[in-house]
Amino acid sequence: MIRRFSPRRGAVVLALAALAACDSPVESPEQQPEDLAAMVEALGFRGDMVQDFGDYVVVEGDIRIPKAQLLAAQPRPAGDAMGPRFHYRTFNLVGSPKVHQVRVDLSGLNGNPDWQNAAREAIAHWNALPHSYVHMEEGASPDIVVVANCGLGSGTAGRATWPSGGNPGPTIEANPCFSSNHAQRVRNMVHEFGHTLGLRHTNWQSRGESAGSEGAVHIVATPTGKDNASVMNGGTAGESWAGFSYNDIWAVWGLYPIPDPAVTVTYTASGDPIVSWTPVFGALSYTVRRTVWISGHDEFGSFNAIGERGAFTNASSPYVDTGWPYTGVSVCEYNNAPNDYLVNGYGYRVEAVFANGYGTGSAGAATAVC
Repeated sequence: MIRRFSPRRGAVVLALAALAACDSPVESPEQQPEDLAAMVEALGFRGDMVQDFGDYVVVEGDIRIPKAQLLAAQPRPAGDAMGPRFHYRTFNLVGSPKVHQVRVDLSGLNGNPDWQNAAREAIAHWNALPHSYVHMEEGASPDIVVVANCGLGSGTAGRATWPSGGNPGPTIEANPCFSSNHAQRVRNMVHEFGHTLGLRHTNWQSRGESAGSEGAVHIVATPTGKDNASVMNGGTAGESWAGFSYNDIWAVWGLYPIPDPAVTVTYTASGDPIVSWTPVFGALSYTVRRTVWISGHDEFGSFNAIGERGAFTNASSPYVDTGWPYTGVSVCEYNNAPNDYLVNGYGYRVEAVFANGYGTGSAGAATAVC
C-alpha cells in the first residue's frame, strides 16, 4: 500500500489558472507573435504551439494562460535535469480536504447533452479511483466551471487550467464541434479534469514540452519508461476511454491518498483501553481492529507479520474496548531455542472507511495477555 508522499514544492510557483469571467484587456503594448512565442518558451512551453485569443493564449492544444501572467512571469531555464520519467505534476496541487469536496458546474454544457453526459461519467471515474481522496460532485459555488467552446478548432477536444492557491483549475472548455463518439468524449473529459488537479501530460517530453515555471515534478512511485495507456498522454483526443492505466492509479494515489486518522490509546480506571482518533473529512464509517505485530527468527530466517484479534465496525471515537484489558505489559517475547525467538507487540488499527478505500492509523497498546 502506498503511504503518504510529501509533494516537493518549487521555489517559484506560478498560478496558470484563469476564470473565463475574469478575462479583461491587458493594459500593455500590443504583443507581436514572435514576442508571445518567446514568452511562452520562457515558461517552458512550445513556442510553435501558441494560439492568440486576445487577452489570453492557448499553448500545446489545451493549456490556457492569460497574457497578464505571461508578462509577469520571470523566465526560468527550460528542461528537466532528471531526464525522462513517467508521470508528472505541476508545483501547484489541490489542498486537502478541498480535493475531496470539489464542486463542478456543468450547466455550461446544457445545450450539449453528449458532452455533459461524458463529463458526468468522467467525474464518476475520478471518484471511483481506488484509495484516492479525489471526490467531485455537481453543486453550487463551483470550483470548476465546464463550458462549451466551438472556437477551440477542429483538432482540439478540450482544454483546462491548472490548480492555484490550493484550489483546482477553475475552467474546462469542451469542444462540441470536435467530431467524436461517447467513449472519446469521456476520455477527453477525464483528461481535462486531470489537468485541473495538477497532472501534466505523461508524454510531455516526447511532445517537445519542458518543465517551465509551472513545474514538471516526477510523481514518486511511478517508474521510468513509457505509458501508452495513460489517460494523461497529450495529443490523444481521438482515443477512446479504456480506463485509467495502472500507473495513472498509482500517480493519483501518491498525490491524493485518503488521509490516515491519528490514533491514541489511553485507559479507564479499570484498565480497559480507550481508542481515540482524529476524524477524517468525508469518512463514511470507522473500523477498529485489535492487532498483533509479530517478529521473530527460526530455522528459516527472520520474519515479520501482522495478526488480528478482533474487529469492530461502525465504531465511534473514543472507543472503549472492554474485551482486552490492560495487563501491565505491551510486548511479549518467547525464546524457544538459543537462536529462535518470537516477539509480539500489541495495539490497534483504525480505518477511515470510504466508498473507494480507506485510510489507516495505528497505535501501540499495553493490552497483551502473555
